[in-house]
Amino acid sequence: RRAEEQLEPALTADEDGVRAGALVVVGEVRRRRGDLTGATEAFVSALAAASTAGLDRISGEALRQLGLIDYFDGRLRAAEDRFRSAHALAVQVGDGRGAGWALQHLAWSATTRGDYALADETLELAAEVFSTLDDTGGLSWVAGTEGFVRLLQGRLVEARELAGALLPLGDAMGERWG
Repeated sequence: RRAEEQLEPALTADEDGVRAGALVVVGEVRRRRGDLTGATEAFVSALAAASTAGLDRISGEALRQLGLIDYFDGRLRAAEDRFRSAHALAVQVGDGRGAGWALQHLAWSATTRGDYALADETLELAAEVFSTLDDTGGLSWVAGTEGFVRLLQGRLVEARELAGALLPLGDAMGERWG
């Protein structure tokens, strides 16, 4: 609640771009606290304001966040549609980071559905994007997801090798997911 109070001036600003950025932050805060309805409302409003202002990167972020809400609510196909749209928009406007994360999210959803071919293909593309950006965080997520895909495919030796390479990094960073 405090974050929303602090963002109130931006949320009521006349400029669509200012409101769009604040709404993305509010949506993420709400999503993390489990208020999916409120988060969805914030992201939809952010998408509308960002579109009006011509802020395609913020539009892409709102699309990815809406996709995550769909994903965590079990609407995998809807999530993947949003991730694909976010990816296309990111590529169109040269937002490499947005493109990489949209691909990573798409791969995670494909993994959940058991579509390992799509997951592999998408992870390869995401790794290329994150490598170009020297984004070690993105590359770590890709490698972790790839290890999980290998595990689910029964390719245990490859899964173990990937996990073995990532565990020290996760420990060093204090990253519980890692």
